[in-house]
Amino acid sequence: MPVKRVLAVDDDRRVLRILKQACESVGFEVFPVEDASFFPSVFDSFNPGVVFLDLNMREADGVELLRHIASSQPDTCVILASGVDERVITATYKLGCSLGLRMIDPIRKPLMIADIRQRLKIYSSGTTIRPDFCEPLPEAALRQALDEDRLVVCFQPVVNLLQGGVVGAEALARMLHPTQGMILPQRFIAQAEKHGLIEELTFAVLDKSLLQLRQWAGRDSTFGVAVNVSPLLLGNQELPDRVVSVLSRHEIEPQRLTLEVTESHGFEDHFSAAETLTRLRLKGVRLALDDFGTGYSSLGQLVQLPYETLKIDKSFAMQAEHSDEAAAVIRSSLEFARHVGLTVVAEGIQTRTMLDWLGELGCNFGQGFYISPPLHAEDFDHWLGRSGSVEFGPGLRAGEGPQPGDVARSDKMIAY
Repeated sequence: MPVKRVLAVDDDRRVLRILKQACESVGFEVFPVEDASFFPSVFDSFNPGVVFLDLNMREADGVELLRHIASSQPDTCVILASGVDERVITATYKLGCSLGLRMIDPIRKPLMIADIRQRLKIYSSGTTIRPDFCEPLPEAALRQALDEDRLVVCFQPVVNLLQGGVVGAEALARMLHPTQGMILPQRFIAQAEKHGLIEELTFAVLDKSLLQLRQWAGRDSTFGVAVNVSPLLLGNQELPDRVVSVLSRHEIEPQRLTLEVTESHGFEDHFSAAETLTRLRLKGVRLALDDFGTGYSSLGQLVQLPYETLKIDKSFAMQAEHSDEAAAVIRSSLEFARHVGLTVVAEGIQTRTMLDWLGELGCNFGQGFYISPPLHAEDFDHWLGRSGSVEFGPGLRAGEGPQPGDVARSDKMIAY
């Protein structure tokens, strides 16, 4: 019989209230812990069956608490409930599995009561160990998902840090699995590249993204969308014509689409890649180099290839408040971009301090969980529809803490 006691650990009282309400509604006793320094003593005395655990708290980080759980009561079920970067959550989940803990799929913030109840249902059923959360999606499962149209596209807002306003969104792929739920791209992008499915996957994302952009066009004709493209596709000389064909079918102007070239691989044929990228630019499509600073790119690529934008990898913004090295990478990237005429998008903005600092440095655009997590299309549409008078940018006073929807859109289109 499952132990129906929940220890909820988070330094945000609003989150604790949501967890308490959701857990008590399905018959669980809840002990909220706001100060993580009290966790060891409370955990040992309360003897919970389930721990909902935030990862980024003032008094301690989630990894420290995972180790205490593993050494004290390894049979405890752990559910990570956090708003940190997906890769950090995945790494922490893997650590929990390696420590022998009973892990259930994490919940991303903002928390939804339905998600909390669903995780408790899994716990009550005894199906708590899910190592497949981290394993690559098998080729057959990926093919089936594409055949059955189980691809889901979420959208993360991109905002103008200098003038204020929302200028567009990055399209982020997910897969809906019949038993595992929503699967993140870390589990299937490399598999798609390995098994020759990356072109089909990319154009499925492009089609869904432009379909949604067309629906937003009536609200804001300058709004743009960015779609990731694997370097493996750049050797295909038919790519520019195919992209334009999809744009034409959805009646979308080419300049409203940004293709983000990831750094996951070097170019197999640099000449062919340069030709493909140049033809895309000539057709009006905007180009960005994604995850700058972490992969195969060089400063030479940014000069030799027709990019308009570089996107500084999220790891730098997430570390810059505490790392002089990460802050130096951001400063030097911005300085280089100014000299060669590129615009810059900073990913991974998690705090008001970082947003303000990037704006002061002259960073053009930004995205991250402080602004908004990736949203399903209907939620993003609601987010846009609630635009108010508060803008992200120099005019917003520190400490105002903008809420989703309190963001005025930019009045002109800018390549981001």
